Parts: sequence; structure tokens; C-alpha cells
Amino acid sequence: MGFYRGIGGNSKKETMDIPEDSRRKLEEEELKMKKDEEGASPDREEKKKEEDDESNAMVEEEEEEEEEAPFHLPFAPENELLNVSTTVDPSYVISLIRKILPCDKKTEAKKTPISTPSNVICSGLEDQQKGASTFDNSEQSSSSAPEDYWEECGCILWDLSVESIQATLMVENHLLEVLVAHLTLSNSFRVTEICLGIIGNIACHDVLSETIASTNNLVETVVGQLFQEDSSSLCEVCRLLSVSLKGSSFASWTEAMKQEHILQHILWIAENTLNLPLLEKTIGLLLTIIESEKIGQVLMPSLITLGLPNLMIKMFVSEVEKVFNENDLERIPVLDLILEIIEALSTTENCSNIISSNEQLFDSLCDIVKFHDKIEIDLCYPVVVVIVANVITDKPEFASELLEDLNFLQGLFDMLPFVSTDTQARNALWSIMARIFPHINMYEIRSMLYLQKYVTIFIEKGHLIEEDLDEHPVQSGSRKNKESNISNIQNPDMITPSLKSICFILHSWLLGSIAAPKDTSKKAKRLLGYCQNYLK
Repeated sequence: MGFYRGIGGNSKKETMDIPEDSRRKLEEEELKMKKDEEGASPDREEKKKEEDDESNAMVEEEEEEEEEAPFHLPFAPENELLNVSTTVDPSYVISLIRKILPCDKKTEAKKTPISTPSNVICSGLEDQQKGASTFDNSEQSSSSAPEDYWEECGCILWDLSVESIQATLMVENHLLEVLVAHLTLSNSFRVTEICLGIIGNIACHDVLSETIASTNNLVETVVGQLFQEDSSSLCEVCRLLSVSLKGSSFASWTEAMKQEHILQHILWIAENTLNLPLLEKTIGLLLTIIESEKIGQVLMPSLITLGLPNLMIKMFVSEVEKVFNENDLERIPVLDLILEIIEALSTTENCSNIISSNEQLFDSLCDIVKFHDKIEIDLCYPVVVVIVANVITDKPEFASELLEDLNFLQGLFDMLPFVSTDTQARNALWSIMARIFPHINMYEIRSMLYLQKYVTIFIEKGHLIEEDLDEHPVQSGSRKNKESNISNIQNPDMITPSLKSICFILHSWLLGSIAAPKDTSKKAKRLLGYCQNYLK
């Protein structure tokens, strides 16, 4: 074996020396392969081309699948998803709290925080804030900083307090104490509104309700804000009180509100405010008090003494007039809330007589039934029929008057679809019919003209009767609703007596309707047969 050497600095690549026989054999094989390639058939070349095309196509499909993969892949399991509810840096929240710290006006020149509770707050925040954004002391307080800048920081905290994590962080960093200090010191309506709004959002998180109630002077300070003159601030006070009374720490708030002058002022706001959102929030607060048995035991005696039932009747009559005559649909939510209060009062021992004996209230309720097609207020219908049922149970003389009011009867049948899914309201509606029809004058029962007006209504509304009965099998008609607010109705199953009265009227009319149109008689017989089958 020999090597080529480099001469004069030039070198050649080293290679192995091959025996002569082997070299000759390799050369022959290479020559043969070259000839085969040069003499390849067209079919082979075409086949090779097809294989190349298929290979390219597969590559393109794979690339397309990679591009479309995200749309076809399943979502990650919930337990593998990142549990990230917010991207807000805690140090940012802490810096916002520091920027709204109140300062004592007497030491404004030195920008020194007030002694209580702000010095405690500042020291706590300094210990907990690491990496928080630096800020100028001149921007710390509502007294020294421009109100616009304070409002900007406060509104950000207001928005962030919707999140439970952020609200908890705020409470841990003494925001509640800061807000109480502002409510005590500030004369700005906007600052007061923002402070109350933030506390209201925090109160919506159940885990923080006890912390709020236990914060020094917070409950008393918030209740005292009811005597504000700003409608926006009052809206936030009422919202906060409503939320807090529904929470686990309701006892603390109830105790703070039980003083008579506070309750009287709430009623005064409801009666005198011209601000619709404030009216809605105030009525909502009163409804919250009435709906809770434990809170009602403490506050309701004073509210009744202060004239709550008569005030609600007065406001209801006024709201009905505004909705129907002025076509003010924006007042419908307020009307609905007032109706819910009246419904609750109609089952209260000390108030039911006041509700039942007020003819102006009863006339307004009947107007809603009669003219329901004038304005759609279907949310009110279930409550309306329950109140009417309670009233005519206490005052049977009203039922005989309703028998002659054909518009009321027509409206009552028209309400069937709106109360079909509400067991309590549906029973109330049928109970009204069961108390009206027995007042038919038996001396005039043979008079076709007397019966004709009722038969006409039955035939016209027959499809509504059949639809309601089809949706509720016979068993549901006898089912008792233990939670019914229809306190005076001993047997909620009022469908049977109502249908018997309808059958009696139809049967009496058919016996004497020899000259009646065939089509009318046919419809009357069909409805009579349907009701009779249902009663079997």
C-alpha cells in the first residue's frame, strides 16, 4: 500500500490502493449501470415521475394538516387548563390603594397622613408592598391630589373589585379602612359614590361579607350615608344595604338600621325622589327587608307603623297611571317591585285588611287585567292575579262586581298562558273564576241573553282553556303548593269548581239555544265535552 506525498507544499488526498482485478470488475459494473440509466424505458420514467408527484402531494397534505390542526384538535381537559383569572399585578392594586390614601387637611402642607386609621394603613401597606410602583406623595390623597386623578384611581379599583381575587387582595391591604376614612372626611359626592360602589362590589363576594361587617365603624358609616343629598351616592347606599342584608352578616346591618328615623328616611326617599334608578334601588331595599323573615321580625313593625302599606298603595296607583296613560315603559321594573311588596303585605296579618279594603288599589289591579294588551307588562301578571285572589277572598263582594265586568273576564282568560308555568299564580287565577261564577243570578239563568255574554267569552277563549288544561294533567290540578302566598285560599285546587261552573253555564245555554247559529252551538258543545272529560 503506498501514499501520494505532497511536493513543494502541494498535497493530494490520501486514498486506498485497490487490486487490479477488483478495479476492473467495479468499472464494468459502473459502465453497465450507466447504460441501463441511459436506456431506461419511457414507462419507467413516467412511473418514477408519478411516484415523485405522489410524494410531493403527501408532503403538501401534511403541511395543510399542520396548518389546520388547531381547528380539529379537541380542547384541553379542564384540569389541564391554566387557572388564571386575572393578569393584574398585585403590586399595581396596592399602589392604587396608596394613591387614594386620605390626608388630614390640617397637615396638608406637610402631606402627612391622618393619625387614625391612615398611619396604621400606611405602615401595613409598606410592609406588604414589595416591588410596587413608586408614586409622588402629592398624589396620595383626595385632599391634596386633584379630584380627577383620585377619581381615576378609585374607578379602577371599583372595576377590579368585581373579581373575587382582587377584592380579597384589596381587603387584605386595608382598602376598607381607607374607604371608611374617606366617607368620614370627604365632602365630594363623587368620592362618596365611588367608595360606596367599591364596598358594594366587595360585599357581593360572600367570603368577604363578615370582614366588611367587622370593619371598625364601617356599618354605621354606610347607614349614615342614607342622609346624603346626592342621588348617585344614595343609589350605591341602597344597593350596598340590599346586598349586605342578603349576606351571612345581615344581623349587624339589621341592628344598625332598626332606628325609626332611619327607616322613616328610607320611606321618605321612596316617596319623594324623582330619580328613577334611585326609586328602583329604594323599593328593592324595602323588598329585601320584607322577604327575609328574620329581618322582617326586627324592621317590619316599625315600617308598618310608619305607613309602609299605604305608601305602597299610593305609589302603585301612581305608577299604573304613568305606565298606561303616559306610556312610560321604563317604569315597569319599579311597578313590578311595588307589586311584589304589596303581594307580601297582603299575606301579612297586620296589613292584609289594609290591602283588601282599598278600592283604589283593587281598581288599578283590575285595570292591569282588563287592559293588559295595551302595554306588555307580562312580568307583573302572576303577581297581579295572586293579589286579586287574596283581595276577593277577604272581600267576597268584589267578586259579584267582577262578574258583570266582561272585559275583566276576557283579560283573565288571556292571562292563562302567562301564568301557566307558575303553579301559585295559576291556582290564583282559577280561584278568581271559582269565586266569580257562583254569583250568577239564578233567577236569570234561563235568560239566553244573560247567558249569551258568558258563552261568547268561553267560546272565544276556549283554545286558551284547552291549552292550559292540556299542559297540566288532572293530577297537577289537585297538587297543593305548600309555599303558596295565597294565604286565604284553603284549597289551591280551584280548577275543578271553575270548570263545573263553566260546564253549568254552557249546558244551560245549549238547552235553550234552539235558534242559535249551528257553528256557535257546535263550538259550545265541543268545549262542554272537553271540560266534562277533564273532570272525569
